[in-house]
Amino acid sequence: MTAILKPLIIICEGKSEDSYIRELRQFFVSLGFSLIPKMANGAYNLMEMYKKTCKENRKSRIVIWCDGDFLKRKKNIPKEPLKALTNTWNFEDHLVLHLDKEKVLEWQSICEKVNHFNNPMNKEAVKKNIRLLIPDYKKGVLPEQLVLNKETLLKFLKNNYDSDIKFRSGFALLLAELINYDRKSFQN
Repeated sequence: MTAILKPLIIICEGKSEDSYIRELRQFFVSLGFSLIPKMANGAYNLMEMYKKTCKENRKSRIVIWCDGDFLKRKKNIPKEPLKALTNTWNFEDHLVLHLDKEKVLEWQSICEKVNHFNNPMNKEAVKKNIRLLIPDYKKGVLPEQLVLNKETLLKFLKNNYDSDIKFRSGFALLLAELINYDRKSFQN
């Protein structure tokens, strides 16, 4: 007998998020969910893609996942309010949360030196700086050193709620909900 999976459509900004969601799929199938990424090809297309997807998939849960730097810079934001799961500030910040706490704090230190929390780095600066931590990093491809499994996801969620860490991922809130994660048992 084939199990019926609950569809969860995730409208995402670009290739990095798409690759991440595709890697997560296998893990969430075992929990009864079918993660379906839909790439908007840039932050400015998110609302259009969201509306279209809602019309085509009236019975599915649909969420938007994008980088917070898009909202922070406030350039050409859609007239309608964008209700989205956001990263502080970009996908690379989200990705780093999967690493050991000392690596996350190392990234946080790098970000503090360039004032990233008040003025998010542009993609060239992020690329240069993330390679100090993850030398083989390429935009749109998950680094080989990052294997998404239960252990790394729990580390990700723990780091997301850690008061010593300034980064947050709105997508982590969704994943925590899907796996019934109890953050109280992991708080400092």
